[in-house]
Amino acid sequence: DSIEYLLKAGYKPTKNDYYSAFVGSSDNVLKIALEKGFPFNIICENGIPVNDVESEERMKILLEQGAEATEETLCHAVDLRAYDAIDVILQQSPGIEKERALICAIQIGDLKTVESLVENGADINMLIEEENGVYTAMHTAAWSPSEDILKYLIDAGGDVNMKDGDGKTPYECAKDADLKANMKILK
Repeated sequence: DSIEYLLKAGYKPTKNDYYSAFVGSSDNVLKIALEKGFPFNIICENGIPVNDVESEERMKILLEQGAEATEETLCHAVDLRAYDAIDVILQQSPGIEKERALICAIQIGDLKTVESLVENGADINMLIEEENGVYTAMHTAAWSPSEDILKYLIDAGGDVNMKDGDGKTPYECAKDADLKANMKILK
């Protein structure tokens, strides 16, 4: 009721007000914000897009309303294991970069999301530059304990001979991590 009163009284919401309406409000405020046409393709002052919310359901609602997904939104959905939101993002934004989200899915051991991202065009062999180095999804899988993900990536065309920013192959990464099963798979 208070939001309706403020709007009728002529209050002009700020970008942070819009952000709060979509991210940290009750479902009723969210409904009013959508009905009133509040802009939701905004980024708060802290640099976080409005659709990087902590609730899969709210993220899905905003995406279905037309919120623009970013690479960060996709990574956040992967971290949340928000499968419905991931599907919406991949359907609505087929050109979105998927490689960082692929790395996230490998790191959390989520084979279902790895498969979905690869099937939707994530480049397994793309070199990704992060603060801690330059590597591919294959290198990440090599030093991760999920043998199923590593096998899937190889079957999907992962290059076992590609070198990371330190000049190491996935096999050498598995060796450094002392993951003998991964070493055997990569041999």
